[in-house]
Amino acid sequence: MEQQDTLAEILRVEKELREQLDDEQARAAAWLTETRRRADAAHASALESLTAAGATGESVSVRAARDEAGRLVAEARQAAHLAGQLRPEDLHPLVRRQLAAILPGGVP
Repeated sequence: MEQQDTLAEILRVEKELREQLDDEQARAAAWLTETRRRADAAHASALESLTAAGATGESVSVRAARDEAGRLVAEARQAAHLAGQLRPEDLHPLVRRQLAAILPGGVP
């Protein structure tokens, strides 16, 4: 009976970890979407300002908006890259720590 309880606890922890991973990936995807939206909005706003002013050259505000948009896109790409690298194998040390905390006598 104790083995079944231990197995059930292991399965519960594994499910919890999978849910946490899924949640983290969803948060990263939402952050990436929002960052892209902000970058697009910043770029559109700068372009609109430039057009409204009738400027023909690249103004300081447009350069600043492009720099900011580039920075936001770079951050979003980095976050997406990191989220894309998460694998179940990467969670192995975390699972072992969780199991060590719940298993009598630690993890074999």
